[in-house]
Amino acid sequence: MSSTVEAGAEIRPFQVSVPDEELAELRRRITAARWPERETVADRSQGVQLATMRELARHWATDYDWRRVEARLQALPQFITEIDGVDIHIIHVRSKHDGALPLIVTHGWPGSIIEQLKIIDPLANPTAHGASAEDAFHLVIPSLPGHGFSGKPITTGWDPIRVARLGRADESARIHALRGAGRRLGERGHDLVSVDPGGVEAAADWDTLWSPENYLGSERTENFASPNGAVLGARHVYAVPGRLLLNHWALAGDWTVERDAIVLNGAEGQIAYRFHARDLHLVMTPAARGTSVRFRVRVDGQPPRDAHGTDVDDQGTGTVTEPRLYQLLRRPGPLAERTFEITFLDPGLHAYAFTFG
Repeated sequence: MSSTVEAGAEIRPFQVSVPDEELAELRRRITAARWPERETVADRSQGVQLATMRELARHWATDYDWRRVEARLQALPQFITEIDGVDIHIIHVRSKHDGALPLIVTHGWPGSIIEQLKIIDPLANPTAHGASAEDAFHLVIPSLPGHGFSGKPITTGWDPIRVARLGRADESARIHALRGAGRRLGERGHDLVSVDPGGVEAAADWDTLWSPENYLGSERTENFASPNGAVLGARHVYAVPGRLLLNHWALAGDWTVERDAIVLNGAEGQIAYRFHARDLHLVMTPAARGTSVRFRVRVDGQPPRDAHGTDVDDQGTGTVTEPRLYQLLRRPGPLAERTFEITFLDPGLHAYAFTFG
């Protein structure tokens, strides 16, 4: 494997090298941690358990071998380039196979390029892993802003939506910006594949996307607004408050809030969500295989009509038949803040997360 850098481009070679003193100081701080009292419950309802944190700290202080990871990174060509005013760290690996396609591989947040190391050789050198040369890729693997060896933003507003678009509004901007980085690294033989996606595959409308994804289970949800909060792990009859703030949500009817999902126990259960986005999706499944759950969607109390998604008709009716992501709304512009309501006509449903586009 090799790396090519375009002459005169704004690309700086980068090498990972952490001084011994910094590693020793990090271990000292981990070992010197002051631990709180043990939680008063036997599960994770009060947060990460003390025993788990102590074991994690012990692993980082005594077992984790940074030099082994550092050596893996040093074996790969790495560079720094500026995108949207922030220095971005990039691993750039070119395949030895003619005709390999450039591929941008990004991690999520939280996350890092370490997650991608295991896929580099199979993608760049597929013939060594039982595949053909036609399956080869040249790889551009960036660290997102504020992660790993990339720079930290110096202005506010770098929320997940801004990071995903890297400040661009004219197209799926992370791809747009990183494609430019790929060209600086010499990936000029190909462009990204152009597609005309529909349904849930369509690119998000970043200019109007003010609602981030939100999980519904107790461990990761945010902005739950039903009066008196959630009753964890037990059936409870909830109500929707008279007014929801943007990106707040609530339940009505007989539900059980579990750690990773909400479970509908009786018919006519409802989820309400105040949002600002073109598309609204919900990940859900019938509780039992082979069953189905009918539902009805409303936007500000009215059928969605021409704002319906691919899994809903213009009157807002649809059916949950299998575990997957359901597109419930695709709204034409101009867009404004709205309240979404979905009422399930049958019991026996698990709902996991809202996503928006």
